[in-house]
Amino acid sequence: MPDWRKAPLSIFDSWETTARWVLGQMPSPKFALAGLSLGGMIAVEIMQIAAAIKGSALIVIEQCGHLITMEKPNETKAILSKWLS
Repeated sequence: MPDWRKAPLSIFDSWETTARWVLGQMPSPKFALAGLSLGGMIAVEIMQIAAAIKGSALIVIEQCGHLITMEKPNETKAILSKWLS
């Protein structure tokens, strides 16, 4: 778990900064799962955060929005099975 006592106060400037710091403190490996139908900025923000986190992978599912596990259950299961194995 991240040690918040060591966090610079600037990490609380935005959710993106906080997410990058918290995820950067967690052990690897990590991956971000984004749906391209999320709407322009949300998908871009997920991609930027994934790019900023050392050792992370980005997986994008097309024609999918916020409820990735409900909208694309088979694809999600395959991605998680592969990542966890």
